[in-house]
Amino acid sequence: MNLAQKTIAVLGLILIGAALVGLVVRRRYKYWWFFDLYLLAAFIGTAVPHVTPQWYTPAFYQAKEMVYTPLRFAMALEIGLRIFRSFPGALATARRLVLLVLIGTLVAILLAPYEGYETFVGDLLPRIVNGTVWLFSGLAALILWYRLPLKPFYKRVVLSYVPYLFISTVVMTLLAKRGWEKGANIQYLNQLAYVALLAYWNYAIWRDDPAPAAPAPDPRLQGIA
Repeated sequence: MNLAQKTIAVLGLILIGAALVGLVVRRRYKYWWFFDLYLLAAFIGTAVPHVTPQWYTPAFYQAKEMVYTPLRFAMALEIGLRIFRSFPGALATARRLVLLVLIGTLVAILLAPYEGYETFVGDLLPRIVNGTVWLFSGLAALILWYRLPLKPFYKRVVLSYVPYLFISTVVMTLLAKRGWEKGANIQYLNQLAYVALLAYWNYAIWRDDPAPAAPAPDPRLQGIA
């Protein structure tokens, strides 16, 4: 890790810490438990290589991503349940969507080759992240379709996380094709996108949101099972 990468990583670490503090200060930690856990895991996963540089290894990266993966899926499932549970018709559709995405992701993972770190980064991990992208995107589409009431905090986090995950998937695929040494500039793109995401999450966490007006019920929600 060169100086520029270390600087960006430290900035990211500061932003994660600020987000965690904001969740407590603004009392938004109770809005989304797995989001809290994901940020905490990201803070630890970013801090450890700086405190103990010998941990900056491919094995640690793989272990870190295998912790992030279930947390990402859990984030999507929790936010889906929190939003859809008051709307039985929309909840039934969301359940079918979640099942379809999880099955598709599992099949993609089982078909992915695994021969070490390069195939993990270039083949396996992008398929896992793609599953998360589809899950978040599908839930967001259903929210828009049924015009469900949504906290601004949820909306900002979800709508910013989906494009970042897409960028991350593209970057990992390109790095696998070009190699890590030739893809230094691409790595910067991923790091900068991550820092931008964290900065926006801090905005979403720390800002004051006005109380939302009660929306008119969507007739499409009536009688759907």
